[in-house]
Formats: sequence, structure tokens, C-alpha cells
Amino acid sequence: MALAPGFLERLAVFEAEAEDQDPIHTVRIQRKRTRDPRNPFDAPECTPGPSTSSDKRGAVGGVERDKDTEDILNCILPPREWEQDDELIRQVTINCAERGLLLLRVRDELRMTAVAYQKLYESSIAFGIRKALYAEQGKEDMAEKVEQLTAEKNKLQLQVVDLKAKADMIERRAKELRLAEEKQHAEEISFLRRANQQLKMKALSSGKKKDEYLAACTIVKNITVTNYNGERGVALIEQCNNSLTKDED
Repeated sequence: MALAPGFLERLAVFEAEAEDQDPIHTVRIQRKRTRDPRNPFDAPECTPGPSTSSDKRGAVGGVERDKDTEDILNCILPPREWEQDDELIRQVTINCAERGLLLLRVRDELRMTAVAYQKLYESSIAFGIRKALYAEQGKEDMAEKVEQLTAEKNKLQLQVVDLKAKADMIERRAKELRLAEEKQHAEEISFLRRANQQLKMKALSSGKKKDEYLAACTIVKNITVTNYNGERGVALIEQCNNSLTKDED
């Protein structure tokens, strides 16, 4: 049960007025140590003796403690306004029963609305807690999945680096082989051209060796055709190797 309305304020005013009075005529207020602050009939005892400064400080501190206790009780117990509403409805019902019934219906609807909002608030808190727990659990799962995908990505990156190194090595070897073959073919062609020039000079210097010159030209032509066919054969072999490699991939 809460304190009487305005009791603490009247007590504070009374003590403030007592400070300005003569100590001889001041009434000292003594509180019982086991007083129930929720009982308005359990009022502090008064004595006609003069009050001291320590009594005044204790009274002010007691008022502040009573205010704190009242605030705590209002948070725990039902609101005081509901009790005041009941008293107001009772007084109105005495004068007019119909008006009292209407006020009673309004009070019931307000209480039902307040209870509904309270339940909604509690359910929303529970829902928010569940969502927070699900979010934390999903966060852990996503973190594990991210770590797994990161490890797979690193592994694939290492494979890509190895494959690039192998591809560069194969390309470098093919380039070296191509340059070596081109150099060899160029040397053979220059050798054959020099031989052809020498044979041509000999044929021009001696008419008797015309047949030898023609025979030498035929040989050179055959060799040239052979080299051309060889180059073409090498190209065909490389094409076949490339097609086989693609089929294996």
C-alpha cells in the first residue's frame, strides 16, 4: 500500500518551517526504525522536545529515502492511478449510477489495452532476443564458411600460379626450338645458294659442263622441294600434337 498522497511533501514543508523557528518551540520528529513506508497510518511519532540539527538532517534524509522507496514500489506494484480511478468511479457512481457504469467500462477497456500492449512488448522483446541469437549463430556459420572458401581460394590461386609457370616454360621451349629450326634452315639455304652460285660460275666458264650444271640445278631443286616438304611435314606434326593435347584437356 502506498503512502498517503502529499504526505512526504507536507512533511518536508513542515521541517523547512521548523528550521526558521526557535529551537525551544520546535517540535522534534522521531521515526520508528521498523516503520512500514507503504502503510499511511504508520506515521512518525512526534515529541514536544526541541529538535537539533542532527534531527533535522536525519528527517530530510528520511524524506529522500521515502521518496526513493515510493518510486521503487510504484515500479513493482500496480500504478497508483488505478487506485485513484477506482475511488473516483466509486464517488461518481454514488451520484449517478449510469455515469459510473460508463466510467467502469472505460476503465476496463483502458486496462485491457494496457495489458495487451504489455504482452505485445514482452513478446517483441522475446522475438528480438530470438532473432539476436539466430543472428549470432548464423554469424558463426558464415564465419566458418568464409574461412573454408578462403582456404579453397588460396589453394586454387597456387594451382593457377603453377599452371602459369608450366605454360611459360612450355612456350619458352617451343620458341627456342622454333628459333633453332629456323637457324638451321637458314644455314642450309645459304649453303645451297653458295653451291648453286659456284656451279653456275663453273657452267658459265666452261660450256662443256652445261649438262653438269643442269644436273646440279635439278639436284638443288630437288633438295629445295625436299626441304619445303620437310618444313610442311614438321608443321603438320606440330598441328597434330596440338590437336591431341586439346583432346586430352
